Parts: sequence; structure tokens; C-alpha cells
Amino acid sequence: IKDFRLVFILRRILKDNQPNILNTHAAKAGLIGRLASIGLPVKVIHTYHGHLLYGYFNKPISLIFTLVEIGLKKLTDGYVFVGNSVKKDLEKEVNGPDKQVTNNNLFVGSTAELQKVLKDMRNDRNPEL
Repeated sequence: IKDFRLVFILRRILKDNQPNILNTHAAKAGLIGRLASIGLPVKVIHTYHGHLLYGYFNKPISLIFTLVEIGLKKLTDGYVFVGNSVKKDLEKEVNGPDKQVTNNNLFVGSTAELQKVLKDMRNDRNPEL
């Protein structure tokens, strides 16, 4: 219940501060942040330092984590992967080729999408970008 309340608290913070980008890290924070951003004009970037898709839990629990990540994909504008193996695992299991991705802070995905995100941010709030 406390974590559920955090979604609303973070949503209020996002509305009040109107950031251009929300960068989430870790599974629970990623879930809370992405849910809080629904319908708000903030670009959501999630950073994966690892994943819980397999190797930690039994197959049914791992399947639940995979399905949650697939659902959260719709709420995510881009990803940062810390390490090539994490990137490959998540692209295979969750992301596919349609999302922009970075790996160790190097852009390796769709440059057209990155340009659009930067243009939108520039038009919305940051003319200096």
C-alpha cells in the first residue's frame, strides 16, 4: 500500500515540477515512476542495471516479471542498458527493435526518435537544447 501511495506522490511532484525527463532505475522504482507518468508530458527513460526476467526466481514468477515489463514498455520512451548482456536479454524478452536504446550512454537505437524527443523537449520547455 505504501508503494501504491508513492505513485500518487510522485505524480504530484511531476505535475508540480514539470520535468522534461524522468529517468527511473531498478524494478520497483521503474514501475512506480512509469505509472506516475501516465498522461503527463514527461519523457520516461528507464535504466536497466540488470533484470529479474530469469535467473532469480522460478519460471512462473519470471514470467510475471516479463509480462509486467512488456506492459511497461508502452509507458517508456527510451532505455539505458548497463552492459551488453543486459541489453541483449531485454531486447530479446521484452523490448524488441522498436524502442530507442542506449548502452553505456552511447546511443545505439533510432536516431530519428532521439531527434524527435529532443525537438519535443526543446519546443516544450528548453529552447537551449
